[in-house]
Order: sequence, then C-alpha cells, then structure tokens
Amino acid sequence: MMSGMPVIERVLRVVLNDPIDTDTMEQGLDVLSARLGVDTPQTVIAAAIAEAVRRGWLHDPVRLEPGALQCHWRLELTARGRTLTSRS
Repeated sequence: MMSGMPVIERVLRVVLNDPIDTDTMEQGLDVLSARLGVDTPQTVIAAAIAEAVRRGWLHDPVRLEPGALQCHWRLELTARGRTLTSRS
C-alpha cells in the first residue's frame, strides 16, 4: 500500500500520469494532499516536492508560461522522474 512508502515516492506516483495544475501553491498542495489520501502535513509534502525538484525528478512547479500574465503551479515529473517511478 502507498501509505508505507516514503512521502517523496508517494508524491511521484500520484502525479506520474496526472499532473497537478492550479493557480497557486496552496491549491496545489490541497489537491495533492487529497490525492495522497493520508494525513501527511503539507509542510512534509512541500519538503518532499522540494527534494524531488532538487534531485531532478520533478519540474519546478512555479511556472510562467509564454504569453501568460501570471505564474501558475504545475506539478509534473521530469523524464528522469518518470524513468525512476516506472521502474519501482
């Protein structure tokens, strides 16, 4: 079951085929928390995201798309993250 996995691994699995795209980080963390389905504090989830970005497994979620007037938050795996997650 996913609840026995480290938070970082659960985050990668949850967004593997369904990235999270919201207007703000807070909304994104709410969506991710709901998808994880466990009582993990959002500070722990945010730390797992930061570590996965640092390791090159997730793209930086704060994005300013071409032509956009404001940033949005999109959590998705990099090619490296997809390879890692699909092997597990």
